[in-house]
Amino acid sequence: MSVLGSTKPIAYSNHGLILGVPQNNVLSTSPTDQWFDNYAGTSQSTKAPGQSMAKHIAEKNLMLGGLLTPDQVVMHQGTMGAMQHCAGTALTQHNEIVVCGIAGQPLPHGMTGNLRLLGVFIQTRMDGTLPDRYLKSQGPSHSIEMAASACARNYRVPLLYLPTTQL
Repeated sequence: MSVLGSTKPIAYSNHGLILGVPQNNVLSTSPTDQWFDNYAGTSQSTKAPGQSMAKHIAEKNLMLGGLLTPDQVVMHQGTMGAMQHCAGTALTQHNEIVVCGIAGQPLPHGMTGNLRLLGVFIQTRMDGTLPDRYLKSQGPSHSIEMAASACARNYRVPLLYLPTTQL
């Protein structure tokens, strides 16, 4: 996941879900990509072989210096200050937040809650137009817009068009 801000509306993907995430569900935060191994604790792990997911999360938080607030994530995003809170290998323009998506999980800092779908977003150029094709996406932008619109309509949440300079 990413925190998007009005000053830095940059995510790894140009479209996605806007979620309400309970504080106890946040596992790690970084103003740059964490290179988080979603497969830690399984045979598919490439970045944390032999580690449990719990150990991988603890290791990332030690490397990152603990959790940052959303404002701190955005403030450091895309700056050399991000490297002080980096568990990856390089500075990226987007940030990365790792959350637990399952409610009722006991964690050292409390029980996890339910994620809530608040909206769907698609990024536009600064003038509000869509590019012909999005990078890191499957298909032309009009197909992605149609899918995002259908998702928003089906779940009765808003579809937001967020302008960015990164297209």
